[in-house]
Amino acid sequence: MITLPLLFLGLGLPLTGLLACGDKDVELPDGDADTDTDTDTDTDADLEATLVAIQSGEIATGASVHIAEAIVTSPVVADGFYLGEGEGGAYSGLWVATSGGVEISAVRGDRVELRGIVEEQVDSGDSSGGSRTALRLSSASDYTWLGIADLPMSFPTTIEDLLDPVLAETLEGVLVEIEGAVVSAIELDGKEFELQGGLRVDDLFHDAGVLQAGDSYARIVGVLHYEGGLFKLAPRDGLDLQGWTAAPCEAERCVRELADGELVLTELMIDPQTGEDDFCEWVELYNASGLSVDLQGLQIGDDDGSMGVIEVPAVVAAGGYAVLARSSEAYWEVECGAMYGVMTPSAWYGDSPNLSNSGDPVELLRPDGSVIDAVPNYGNEVATWQLDSGYLDAASNDDVAYWCPSETVLVSYAGQTDYGTPGRPSIFCGL
Repeated sequence: MITLPLLFLGLGLPLTGLLACGDKDVELPDGDADTDTDTDTDTDADLEATLVAIQSGEIATGASVHIAEAIVTSPVVADGFYLGEGEGGAYSGLWVATSGGVEISAVRGDRVELRGIVEEQVDSGDSSGGSRTALRLSSASDYTWLGIADLPMSFPTTIEDLLDPVLAETLEGVLVEIEGAVVSAIELDGKEFELQGGLRVDDLFHDAGVLQAGDSYARIVGVLHYEGGLFKLAPRDGLDLQGWTAAPCEAERCVRELADGELVLTELMIDPQTGEDDFCEWVELYNASGLSVDLQGLQIGDDDGSMGVIEVPAVVAAGGYAVLARSSEAYWEVECGAMYGVMTPSAWYGDSPNLSNSGDPVELLRPDGSVIDAVPNYGNEVATWQLDSGYLDAASNDDVAYWCPSETVLVSYAGQTDYGTPGRPSIFCGL
């Protein structure tokens, strides 16, 4: 954007923010009585406006405006949709707010005329001080269909630029594209996911489906959407997610490829005594597949839908054991020091699930949510629950009769003792 100071002739008023985005002018109100037929309640004429003028701040919040022509660039969702104009680029996109009973039927490529009120929308609970610039429609009559048009071109940018709040502000509401994106985290606030570098991909318009950390895209197109203190890339459909490649697998088998029962849950640390429950729980699994397995993408869940994910490569040998721990390595070093001194988890699955001390069924799932193995509710008053070493299969571990509390001391610290055999065969349960 090039900003040039101008002088509004005859009035001595400065006008800033002239952008090389076409020949549309922004008129100042002349004080005449309002003779238009829109549904707003102001007594002044609506300002003739462009998206650039609104989004760049040239037109003040609260102003009643008339947009002679713009193009719908996104699907319509419950509370609004996006517009674009010209050839795209800085300040050329805008959110249209339709909540409050206003129903608009529109599709991408519609050429439209609108009247409304400029506003800054702040999400509840957002303490960042940011807001989303929007045009508020008062009724469906504020929207007029003019025909169809080509969509603005998506603006090439980078993850780094979209994470810069100053640069991202200029592209709020704009159709943008990035290349070479790798998934780093999934299942964030619904079906959102995060890319390496920290950019969120929103599910506002489209659910990307089954993903795992390490998956990549050659190119992602979407509208830059501001919500909850974050700028997020919002693909409009599956065609905006281009060149998907599955995460590389660092073993003979990937989690996606496993048959039911090829991973077997064998031990659960439910109620750690030498560390905090919120950080120091863990589960152990046995690899019964006959091949080495990369656990990246494996999900750990319980019966209330809480889910953790292994987001980094973690290889377990054929016939070997892996210990998957709650929280993160950084928290384990601080909160679980006693256990961390005698065992090293293979990987960490995040804050969820929380293994209830009163009992929880536990599941191992593929990235698509299908179950590889599950164990029944272990009941209450069990600190560490282990599967008898003579029954290392996914059928036997469905039966609580083959489980028992561990009696093997793992570590003692500050008068407390934890039991278990993480990463190695458990004792027999005396069956």
